[in-house]
Amino acid sequence: MSISRERIGAGLSELGFRRSVSQRSTEGEYEPFDADWNYKDIPHLSEVHAAVDGVVVNSETDHTSSVFLQKIGPIRVPLLVYIGTGKSNNAIYVGCVGPFVIVIETLWARIGEIRSRVVTTYEVFSPKIFILLHPLIHRLLSRNYDVLMTADLPMREQRGRLRKRGYRFVGDSSGYGFRESSNLSVRNIIAPPELRRGIVKVLLRDLPNGRSLHGGDTEVGLVIDREGTTLTIYPRICDHAGADLGCALKQVKGLRCPWHGRTVRPLATLDENSGEIVVFSGGVALQVEDGQLVVGRQLDG
Repeated sequence: MSISRERIGAGLSELGFRRSVSQRSTEGEYEPFDADWNYKDIPHLSEVHAAVDGVVVNSETDHTSSVFLQKIGPIRVPLLVYIGTGKSNNAIYVGCVGPFVIVIETLWARIGEIRSRVVTTYEVFSPKIFILLHPLIHRLLSRNYDVLMTADLPMREQRGRLRKRGYRFVGDSSGYGFRESSNLSVRNIIAPPELRRGIVKVLLRDLPNGRSLHGGDTEVGLVIDREGTTLTIYPRICDHAGADLGCALKQVKGLRCPWHGRTVRPLATLDENSGEIVVFSGGVALQVEDGQLVVGRQLDG
C-alpha cells in the first residue's frame, strides 16, 4: 500500500485526534530530481546539518526510519520518524512525540527550466485536550524548516549550476533511494562530452601560499594548495554528488567533502625544488613549462 498523508490523516481523525495544518514553500534554480535526491540523502544529515542529531534505525530504497533528537529550549526530545515515498515527487514523514503525531509531506514540481518549487505541508494531530499547544508545535516546525533550508537549498542549487553546464546525475534515470545514498564511493555525476577534458595553465609565481582556485567551477577545474614549494592539486568538484570543494576542509589524506564527509584525495603533487611530480589519479597529466604549471585532465565517459 502506498503511503499517503491523506490516508494517515483520515485514520488518525477516525481515532478522535484533532488536526491543524501549516505550510511552507521554497523555490530555487534546480531540478525536481535534486529535491528528490536531497530528501533521500541520509549521509548529509550529520555532515551538513549541525543541529540534527540522529540514529538511523533502518534504511531501504523507498523508506527509512530514524531516531532524531529535537531540541526544544534546553531539552533534547527523542523523536522517532518514519520517512517514505508515496509518489514520484514527494516524501512523507511521520513522527510521534508525547501526545502529538506529526505528519509532513514535501511535494516538488518543475516551474521552469532548471527551476523548481517545493511545498511542505505540516499536519499536527493530538487528543482534543492538547489542541491549544498546536500553534507552538507549528512554530517549532517552521523554525526547524528555516534551519534545514539554510543548508539544503545551497546543495540543490549547486547541482542546478552544474546542470546549466550540461551535467546530469545517475539518479535522474535510475531513481534515488534512501539506502543507496549511503554508498559514498560511487561516481554519480555525468559530465557532458565537451567538459570531459580540460587543460589548466597557471604561472607558478602567481600561485599564492595556501589555497587558490583555477580552471572554473566544473569538474575539470582545480583546487591548488601551496605549502612553500610543495603544490597539491585537487579536483574542484566531488564526483560523488557534485559538491564544490573550493572551501572544503583539508585533512591529512585529502579534502573533506562538505556534503558527506568523503575524503577526496589529491590528483597530483609537485615539488618545485626537486621538480618531482607525483600523479595519483588516472587521466591526469602534469608538467611545468617555462615557469607555468600545466594540468590536463581526461574524464571517463
